[in-house]
This record gives sequence, structure tokens and C-alpha cells, in this order.
Amino acid sequence: SAIFCMIALRSVKDFQRWFVVAAAVFQGMIAAILAFESPFKHNMMEGKVFVPNDGFGLSPALQNYWITIHPPVIFAGFGSLTVLFALAFAALVMKDFTRWIPAVRPYALVALALTGLGLCMGGFWAYETLGWGGFWMWDPVENVSFVPWCFTIALVHGIVVQSAKKKWQFTNLLLAGAPFLSFLYGTFLTRSGFLSDTSVHSFAEMDSNALKVLIGIMAIMVLGFGGLWTYRLFQSRSLVQTASERFTRDRWLGFGMWATVIMGLAAGIGMSVPLIMTLRGLKPSVVQEGLYHQVLPFIFIPLMFLMAVTPFLSWRKT
Repeated sequence: SAIFCMIALRSVKDFQRWFVVAAAVFQGMIAAILAFESPFKHNMMEGKVFVPNDGFGLSPALQNYWITIHPPVIFAGFGSLTVLFALAFAALVMKDFTRWIPAVRPYALVALALTGLGLCMGGFWAYETLGWGGFWMWDPVENVSFVPWCFTIALVHGIVVQSAKKKWQFTNLLLAGAPFLSFLYGTFLTRSGFLSDTSVHSFAEMDSNALKVLIGIMAIMVLGFGGLWTYRLFQSRSLVQTASERFTRDRWLGFGMWATVIMGLAAGIGMSVPLIMTLRGLKPSVVQEGLYHQVLPFIFIPLMFLMAVTPFLSWRKT
């Protein structure tokens, strides 16, 4: 995240001050988590350093070559999402809803490519090692990666429309923040312990103080960004466009974008079921693979149709 933000400093230009504010607040909070969740504490037993004898090595599932390259790629994708969020925040603060688009476009494409590539690698690992049938069987932790990817797809297409037609300014600002914010929520979900009995990844719970810092990050980022976006939206209602003609490329790109967002939201709700059940005092369980297959075709099939037809439509009424 820090490396991507430093690289982006060269191209954000007038947005640099508020871009740095958003990025630095996030990095500072990550550092605060490390104060409680230090990796150097994991070899301590009863307050003393413990050096174990030679063990049995990694489990066979972790010796596959895909698992060597899948985590660095997917986490590089997650890190790049910070640039999208910070640039959108800076644009909202400065009330400049157009000039941030050329700066964010390359990083949106990088984020889309890295998160998508990381998802594919994870699917290959699951297929070869776990026999999951070529994909990740809708594991909650994998959905944490899938949801930001869906939102990033929508953003990339929204940037195309704004560049061509000078519209959807506020839609794109929201879509630029959504991948990062959904990633933060997914981090909370995977590190809080709610998925410890329901996912093949079974991540350990965070230190309680570190978890509080993570919840604080989520609250500040979600409420801060969401509140600022809503405030600017009501300030600039004249920029909210009415619907375009029925059979134009931007209108149908919009249909495809929202279908992708809904698909991400559906997966996000599914991965949140263990948390919802825990909060209701029930024993947590995951949404079964078959339920996803019943729900998502109603989104996926129209999306494939839109992908086939939309390139043949014009930007203007014909």
C-alpha cells in the first residue's frame, strides 16, 4: 500500500496534499495494529523466547507452487486499492470531480489486473490441492477478494463513460472508494475470528487491542468517506445526470456495471452470514455452494448478454 501510494505521488499533482492525508492516516493505523500484533510475539511462551525443535515442515496443501505466488499477487492488488480510495477522497475534498480521472485510471487498471490475477491463482491452487473443481467453492475468505474485484470492474467501466461523456462523476467517486472499504470489512471478517470454524483458511483471531484499532480504521474510513461523498452529492445536485437515451453505449454499460456491483454485493452478503449468525446468538455456518449457484445466475447470465451486445451500441442515439 505504501509503495503504491509513493509511486502515485508523481501523477496525482494538485491532489497531492489530501491524497497524502488519506494514505498516511491509513498507514498510521496499520502501524498501530503492528504495535499490538507484532510477529515477534509469536515465538514467546510464558514471557520467554521459545525456539522449537525441527518440525514436520509445511503441510502438503501449502507446498504447491501456486500458494507461493498467489498471496503476494493478491496482496499487491489489495495495496493498490489504497490509491483509488485516497484519490477519490482528495477529489471530494477539493470539489474537483473531473481532473482526478486521468490520475486514477492507470491504478484502477493495475488494481483490476492484480486482484483478478490473484483470484485466478487462488482458484488454480484450490483445484490442484483441494480438488475444488476449478474454483474456490465460494469460500468466505476468497469472497473477500472477489467483492473488491467486482467493484473495481465497475469503476474501470465508469471511468470509460466519464472520459467519453463527462458524466457519472459521483458514481465513479463512490466506486473508487468501495473496493478499499470492502477490503477493510473483509479484513475485519477474516481476522476477527468469526470465520475460524467456517473457512478452509481458518485464520487465528487478532489481539483484542489490534482488533479495536482495525474496527476504528473501518469506522473512520467508512463514515468519513461516506459522509463527505453524501455532503458533496447534495452540494452538487446539478451534476447528477438524468438517464440517457435507452439504446446508447453508456446506458448499457451502466446496466453491466450495476449487475457486477450486485454480484459483488450478493457474494458479500453470503460471506457475512457467519458474522450475522454469531451476532444473533446462533452457531455460525457458511452459505453452501449450491445457494450461490441458485442466486448468481440471475445476475451472471444477463451480464454475459450485456457484454455481448454493448460493444455494438453507439455513444449517441441511433
